[in-house]
Amino acid sequence: MDNKANMDDWTWEENSVLNNISVHTAPKEIFHAVCNELGRYFTLHGVKYTKSRPRLKWKGNKLRCEMGFWSSHSNIRGNWVNLMIVTSVFALDDKAMERKGILNYAPRAKNFNVYKIDLKLFAEIIQYIEDTFELVRSFETKEGLDKYLAQTDNRKMIDENPNNKIYYDSLKGE
Repeated sequence: MDNKANMDDWTWEENSVLNNISVHTAPKEIFHAVCNELGRYFTLHGVKYTKSRPRLKWKGNKLRCEMGFWSSHSNIRGNWVNLMIVTSVFALDDKAMERKGILNYAPRAKNFNVYKIDLKLFAEIIQYIEDTFELVRSFETKEGLDKYLAQTDNRKMIDENPNNKIYYDSLKGE
């Protein structure tokens, strides 16, 4: 995934509801169509997409990252369709860790209104996802994780969750 979002040649799938959104289009249909387009884009860039519970999955050498796509029951037909991207980071070596090695180094959830999405907004969402994957990749090194913790002024994050400490300590030998 070294390519930054280039939307010059991108088109929605032929039968996608995104080609003809109207005030009558159900928010659920728009949400799923956007998720499927994101999945189609990132699958071309080596990331796995799960359609049944929309999410992207990336696996590095030490970490696994999942970005779940969620919506809202407060969507307003013809006005607002929420796409919330929730990032979860897991240690691959989860021995002695709780909850399947989940770490709380992930960025906060991000929301986008995807009603009447266009390629500009699609590119913005892709850029956010690519930047998030890049940030998570940096957590695979002590230097990268230290830089993140310093930028967020949140060194206490290591001690807040036992998994964080175990993972951080595993990076010290590098």
